[in-house]
Amino acid sequence: MSWNNNRSVRLAACRVEPTVMNQQERSRMEPRNQPDRLQQTAMATAAFEKLLARLEQQVEQSQAVWRRHGEEEHARLQQAMQVMFQQQQQRTEVALRPKVLLAWQVVAGTALLLILLLAGGLLLLKQTYASLHAAQAQLEATQIELQERQPQ
Repeated sequence: MSWNNNRSVRLAACRVEPTVMNQQERSRMEPRNQPDRLQQTAMATAAFEKLLARLEQQVEQSQAVWRRHGEEEHARLQQAMQVMFQQQQQRTEVALRPKVLLAWQVVAGTALLLILLLAGGLLLLKQTYASLHAAQAQLEATQIELQERQPQ
């Protein structure tokens, strides 16, 4: 078959012949069946509203499940972050421990040096005071001796 023949066969198969309405179809079109149609429409609307209510309920349930899941995930994430923070704190403490120890040793050494300097200064001051006191005693003794040698 050629292409044109195929086309005509396809067009013939697609032809729609006018049909005669049967009694049932005519009765549906008549106005006396309007209450039945309204009743069917009302029933369809009621069924649709029930379906819509069920869908809304399912949406609310789904949202509650998602909300609960989100809260659980948030709690897990927060707990994991706390664990990570504590681990980081421990690693930081371990890493800084030698430096902190060295800093305390420097502070203790400086304090000990200051105490030794203060003690040395006090000993030097005590010795200087003793020397001064001895010099004053010798001066007084010398003055007394001079007064005794002088003729009266």
